[in-house]
Amino acid sequence: MKTNRYYLGYALKVCVVYFILGLALKDFYPFIKSLFDSKADHALIFNECLHSVNFLSVILKSILAACVVTYLARRRDLKKQSAN
Repeated sequence: MKTNRYYLGYALKVCVVYFILGLALKDFYPFIKSLFDSKADHALIFNECLHSVNFLSVILKSILAACVVTYLARRRDLKKQSAN
């Protein structure tokens, strides 16, 4: 039986991954794209991206995703345990 501490650690890992992916794929995509352009001003684009990020929205979305994924993992583990 997995403990609540295991699921808390699992939720924190999922939250961090979703937070990083949320920032990288949505908010910092222009900066990542500019890294492959040699003529772009990377510092200016990074600064613009940083000022346009709504961190509260990204944090709430990553917490929500972590809760859903952790709930599904816990439910899956409980079903496996009850089947045995």
